[in-house]
Amino acid sequence: GDLISARESTALAFMNAEKLYRVRRDFAKSEALLKRAVELDPDNPKYYEKLGSLYNMTGRLPQSLGQIERMSKVDSAKPYSFLHVGMVLVRLKQYGKAEAAFENAIRFAPNLSVGYRELARLYLTGSANIEKALELANKAVDMQASAENFFVLSWAYDLNRDRASALKAIEEAIRL
Repeated sequence: GDLISARESTALAFMNAEKLYRVRRDFAKSEALLKRAVELDPDNPKYYEKLGSLYNMTGRLPQSLGQIERMSKVDSAKPYSFLHVGMVLVRLKQYGKAEAAFENAIRFAPNLSVGYRELARLYLTGSANIEKALELANKAVDMQASAENFFVLSWAYDLNRDRASALKAIEEAIRL
């Protein structure tokens, strides 16, 4: 009871202090505070996410991926964990694993456009499956008319050699 809430409060204090060090670009102190927060409250996905983002910021992608994978094990908001994992895997050029992560994000949250968009972006990046990318990008736009979704749709139309539709989509992205 009381011990647990004291540990959680202390962990939260470490995370709040970490923000100040991050702003000052004292990443070593930031990392130390976040690691202490994880030790005190290992079931809180926020601390893994913050540590993962710190590693990402400082160019330590394998460490970032490790934290985000740990986060996904304790996180109930799984689609976002899978999206984070997928995005880091793309940066590590592990495209097969990234594809699986984005597919998991879609499976856990079929109503979120971001999973479809990021899977489409992955296919476009490698020019692997541009027809499927166009289908996914259209689905993302149908679900949410955001600038980011229209940008990926424009790219998909462009690679599928539909210049007129690509132009319309990019104009819509700019308008938004």
